[in-house]
Amino acid sequence: MIEIARREEIDNQYKWKVEKLYADAAAWEQDMEQLKQMLPQGERFRGHLADSAEMLFACIHWQEQTGMLLEKLYLYASLRHDEDTANPLYQGLNERIQSVAVAYSQAMAFFSPEVLAIPEQVLESYLQHPDLRPYRRLFDDITRMRPHTLSPAEEQLLAGTAEMAESFSNTYGMLTNADMPLPAIRNEQGEEERLSSGNYIRFLRSSDRRVRKDAFCAMYNGYAAFGNTIASTLSGSVRKDNFYAAAGRYDSALAASLFGDNVEESVYHNLIQVVRAHQGDMERYLQRRRQLLQVDELHMYDIYVPLFPDYRRQFDWEQAKDLVIEALTPLGPSYQRTLRQGLDNGWVDVYENKGKRSGAYSSGVYGTDPYILLNFQGDLDSVFTLIHESGHSMHSYYSRRTQPYVYADYRIFVAEVASTVNENLLIHYLLQRATDKQERRYLINHFLEEF
Repeated sequence: MIEIARREEIDNQYKWKVEKLYADAAAWEQDMEQLKQMLPQGERFRGHLADSAEMLFACIHWQEQTGMLLEKLYLYASLRHDEDTANPLYQGLNERIQSVAVAYSQAMAFFSPEVLAIPEQVLESYLQHPDLRPYRRLFDDITRMRPHTLSPAEEQLLAGTAEMAESFSNTYGMLTNADMPLPAIRNEQGEEERLSSGNYIRFLRSSDRRVRKDAFCAMYNGYAAFGNTIASTLSGSVRKDNFYAAAGRYDSALAASLFGDNVEESVYHNLIQVVRAHQGDMERYLQRRRQLLQVDELHMYDIYVPLFPDYRRQFDWEQAKDLVIEALTPLGPSYQRTLRQGLDNGWVDVYENKGKRSGAYSSGVYGTDPYILLNFQGDLDSVFTLIHESGHSMHSYYSRRTQPYVYADYRIFVAEVASTVNENLLIHYLLQRATDKQERRYLINHFLEEF
């Protein structure tokens, strides 16, 4: 039977180089100890932010130095944890740094309330100080948050709930990535192959309807076996969001979610309305899909299979990288060189292994390389995932090298722009080079599915 590879069975050339962050857990522990020593130092600023521009800047500087160290420690622990969510060593590191992150939030809970208590004219005079001028946007954001900022004691209490609030997400992740058993199914060749979150979509793209149905039923029967547990984690997560919204004096959890990014609720509701207005187009497409697949009834396991299966391409890792780099030619040789060097030198954790977190993401913090988690399956979807996550990583790469720490991160509202542009460049590159009508149909069908 074909089993999911264990972590140690994957060649090192296909693993991200997390050792660039810390050589090992012992090196991580040294910085962890340093961070613990830094945290109490924030107390010297409590009650004194209004004393002078120099004191306000000193607090911001301490925040940044402490925050950068915390983020680096968090990154290492989370990446190691996601390599194999069942590894107890990295489970421990991840839980510990989450606790310290909560302690850091508690230690700094006084900052925004104290800034808001500084008289407007005094704060404006402080912002004329050369060291504080770059932070005007930060203080504008703090001022915008005034209606939802509590007292220092209340903010500190609220910050202390963060670790507990994450338990719903953590429980769901451990259950579905590490503990939930999935059966083997027979693939198109009749071989038994272990089902996983990584290969699930590959099975759903099979031209053999029996394979698609078996994979779909096996996956959702696996979830159904833990239905009460999963429903409980979801219910807890919803209650958590509602609690934070009420505590922050927001009208709803939706309002709380959007306010931080300064996005009007009307934008969200308009998006939903536009999608619903075009529901008929989706229904006509699904009807056409049913006809082309020649099935009496379209099921969920029929949604992902290509409508033109005669054209299929498989890519090994080197071919996928080459295709991505070539498709990004419009972004210029400097962009291509930087990405190529990253993909060749440890930015990416390529292949699925037992216990690895499902899906894909781009991560990294200020002062580090980007890191990309994949569960590469060698199909066209995998290439699109690679170029998508590369967009995030290059966005972060440039932002962290051209922006100061306080502004290097970017809002979720714009985060998908770079990644989606990359996907569009790839589909245009492939369509321009398609050699026959069947290939073009396959690619257009794939592009439609991206919606």
